[in-house]
Amino acid sequence: MDSKWLWKKKSSEKSSGESDSSGSVSSHSERYSDEQFVQVIGSIARRTASTQEEQHNIPIKGDITYLLQDQISPLPDEILIGILSRLNTREASRTSAISKRWRNLWTHVTCLNFDEDVVQNKRFDQFEISARAKWVTQVLQLHQGSTLDMFRMNRHYSTSVPATKCIEFAARKRVQRLEIEGGHNSLLKKLLESPFKSLRHLSLKNIAVNDELVGHFLSHCEVLEHLCVCCIENLYAVKAVGSSLRLKFLQVSNCRQLVRVDIFAPNLVEFVYDSRSVYTRGIVLKHAPSLVKVSLAENDESITRAFLSVSSCFSCLHTLSLRMNFDLMRWKWNYYKKQSWRDMQKINRCPHHCLKEVKFCGFLGFGSIIDTDFAMYLIECAMVLEKLIVELETRREILPEFKATDNMLEATREHVLQLGTQLPPRAELIII
Repeated sequence: MDSKWLWKKKSSEKSSGESDSSGSVSSHSERYSDEQFVQVIGSIARRTASTQEEQHNIPIKGDITYLLQDQISPLPDEILIGILSRLNTREASRTSAISKRWRNLWTHVTCLNFDEDVVQNKRFDQFEISARAKWVTQVLQLHQGSTLDMFRMNRHYSTSVPATKCIEFAARKRVQRLEIEGGHNSLLKKLLESPFKSLRHLSLKNIAVNDELVGHFLSHCEVLEHLCVCCIENLYAVKAVGSSLRLKFLQVSNCRQLVRVDIFAPNLVEFVYDSRSVYTRGIVLKHAPSLVKVSLAENDESITRAFLSVSSCFSCLHTLSLRMNFDLMRWKWNYYKKQSWRDMQKINRCPHHCLKEVKFCGFLGFGSIIDTDFAMYLIECAMVLEKLIVELETRREILPEFKATDNMLEATREHVLQLGTQLPPRAELIII
């Protein structure tokens, strides 16, 4: 490698947990967080730099020493592989040109991330599609790791490469985190056929997913803890039901045909729900004693229904986020106003002893009683409230009939400030 430089604190300043030994990592199976990698790399770099200073009398400028020698390549393979695993796959593969030391390191990465930034609406010609498919196939052939922590593929790959082969590959490598965006209908069959016994995190977006597939993963992936389904057109029901489920995180977003979500999940900690479906019957929350964080988004006439559905979990809920997807033209209809008002009256106004943080997104304030009523209800009932976050509605297309939009926003801000006067002394008001 040509001359490189590395920033380093003074060798006398040791990070927390730093030891005096060189401490190389023993195997690929050890997992490190980003913070741990920074600590390990910093520790080794400081020891190496300290030796360089003693031998070459390199000057120190303030708290930073500029080292003109390569301090990265001497690191153990496991650490370098961990660093490369945090890059997307094309970036990681390019490091093979640095030197012989780096030539094959990238083939051992534990994360394959086919997720490049592509110009929006760019159309790929047949040559580009063919080249992309060939390159992905080569990556799968060259990969030498026995397992995968993560396999991610965005729509720019999943629609132009043999995605079914990628699914087979990920299953064979006992992938723990699988994220697929877009793809052909053949993916559905392959996902159902492939064994994912080690899968802990699954994210599916913009692909032909149906109720059967979601149910398949929930019932057959025994260690699944994180499930996200987003922008799925043919999904009608999600049933996260089972006393043995390990599921801790569930997100169901922008599924326009969705009718119902059933939840019986004893380990569920966080639930994110955003339904724009006109057919929705809402959430059936049967059992979720561990639920502490909920985020709800609905169109204006049914947010109260979604809120009512989860109100039974308020005994242990710590964080609540509500997004009002207002359509003012529809809101003018008295039917929606009356229906929302009736639903609001059904909410049990009992004290909530654990709720510490509340966030409102798309807050209008004017012309709407629902968001204001929600805010007042939670201010009054959240006995340990520490933070109220209000994100004002700024989309001008939502306000077509109002010319003085900036003045409207300022009036809404003043309205929120008035609500803030009702907060208990210990609570903080944040306006975004």
